[in-house]
Amino acid sequence: MAPGKEDLLVMEWTLITLSTVVIAARLHLRLGIQKQRLLASDICMTAAWAMGIVVAAFCITFIRLRVMEEDIEPSLKYFDGTKDEKRHIRKLLWVSTLPFISAFYICKAALLCVYYQVIPNFMRRRRMFLWGTVGFVALSYTITLIMFFTTCTPISRFWSFDPERQCLVGTWMAFARTAWALNFAGDIFIFALPWTIVPDLMVKGWLRVGIYFTFLLGLINMIMSIVRFVKIYSGNDAELSLVTIHFWNSLDLYIGLVIACLPALRPYFKVATESRAFNYVKGKTFSRSGGQTSTMDSRASGIRLPSKAAPGPFVTPMERLSQQSPYDTDSMMEGKVGGIQAQKV
Repeated sequence: MAPGKEDLLVMEWTLITLSTVVIAARLHLRLGIQKQRLLASDICMTAAWAMGIVVAAFCITFIRLRVMEEDIEPSLKYFDGTKDEKRHIRKLLWVSTLPFISAFYICKAALLCVYYQVIPNFMRRRRMFLWGTVGFVALSYTITLIMFFTTCTPISRFWSFDPERQCLVGTWMAFARTAWALNFAGDIFIFALPWTIVPDLMVKGWLRVGIYFTFLLGLINMIMSIVRFVKIYSGNDAELSLVTIHFWNSLDLYIGLVIACLPALRPYFKVATESRAFNYVKGKTFSRSGGQTSTMDSRASGIRLPSKAAPGPFVTPMERLSQQSPYDTDSMMEGKVGGIQAQKV
């Protein structure tokens, strides 16, 4: 069953809302709690979110123009409207492609900024791989934009109804498939980056699990990209409806946006793993089995165990958030990479 315009709106704004919550939590942490300036990854993440809002606004515009129906194709052959209305819609379809492409690459830029903070300078090979990935992503974005503006020249051919001047469907599909291939190749390089550094980080327990889980989400992003290619660019001669094309394109985009935002929650995850409630649940079974043994040993040795913990500094979760964690990528940018430097020496 093909997705409808209601499915498109629900999917888009659900994922946009999720990314909005993550971005708001990150901005509150940096500006409200830590009282520090935003990092480059925060700026790119917010810019990608803004581009996603622009793409969603175009979808709402197309719904109001009555083209997001199951029988309306990109050629607008079955659209009941005047030639001027069709020309206006084709212009909007062409313009909306630009923020759509840009949103993908700004999401990549946000993740690359995170890896730039994580990978220390003395890891020369990994830094070279990082800069190689940055160069490839920047080159891919540049090539995609050049192809976007030069595939059919002049650009008025995109919305022309003259059979001799119209941009051929095969030409546009060649551009779309090339743009997808460059975008997917960038996803592969970005997905491979964290696996070169995470094994060397002195991070254990649930924090390590959380890091692996966050990076594994990139695999979901690549799977969705493959699904989008199969659904839209698999070579099927049947022309898909506009709403179907927008649904799969938007699903791939907004899942990538959410994944690009999730690394911003790493300080909150660290606080959760160090919270008293988490440690209580984790150590509940150990306290039951070890409590009796420790009591008997203390009685045998004549040592009296204190009934209350000795007074000392107590750090609340909010205070812990305001402090720089040695495993936080923000701190790693300043050279605090746990035990990696000790191993290097």
